[in-house]
Amino acid sequence: MLSGSGTPPLETTGFALAPGQLRSLYAPQGWSGRFWGRSGCTFDASGKGSCATGDCGSGEVECRGAGASPPATLVEFTLDDDGGKDFYDVSLVDGYNLPFV
Repeated sequence: MLSGSGTPPLETTGFALAPGQLRSLYAPQGWSGRFWGRSGCTFDASGKGSCATGDCGSGEVECRGAGASPPATLVEFTLDDDGGKDFYDVSLVDGYNLPFV
């Protein structure tokens, strides 16, 4: 995950999910940023490693403010903006690596 300019970071900037696993994240009012999935990842017990697609170059599970390397399917959010409305889109500007539903 990468928070937008002037937007506080969320509680994490990356995490792994097993098949069928879910995770909730809480964002402050006015938050904006992007999410992307990574594939072909190999991380050791300390969280060090890399991914074949969507890697952020941090060498860790957490991206720590780094964006995704193409190809990466991006999902972008702006929460509680223009009159309290939420906006989202799926962007393929950085290529396509995983489907988002």
